[in-house]
Amino acid sequence: MWLDADGRNLAIGDPVTLVGAIAGRAHLGRGKHGAVAGFGRKYVQVVIDSGAHYMAGEQVTVEPGDLLYGHSGYQNHSDKIRVIEDDLAGDRIDELLQLGCNCGVITADQAEQLVQLWKETRFPPKPNAESA
Repeated sequence: MWLDADGRNLAIGDPVTLVGAIAGRAHLGRGKHGAVAGFGRKYVQVVIDSGAHYMAGEQVTVEPGDLLYGHSGYQNHSDKIRVIEDDLAGDRIDELLQLGCNCGVITADQAEQLVQLWKETRFPPKPNAESA
């Protein structure tokens, strides 16, 4: 049984905030958000979320007492900014394709195909999306 800093049981997939250091890297970790990926004999394996800049996607080893269940404290807003950027890009794509249709450069069917291609390229399916 693995308990976080507040005594809550941790399970694989739980969102966590690092309230201590990453094992072996005392100067890193505090305040980063991630998800529990596994358990060792002494440590918990955590995958750092994308909002953590250069550590995004990295799996790190952390003592269970250095974790707090949930994402708390300061949050990096890079994920929210990405959503805004995607929305703005989508608006520009729609505007451009509408202009192409209005000027007779492409048909409405071609515009739909281009939108679908853009979405598939910009937002590829996640590896385990079908099993979720």
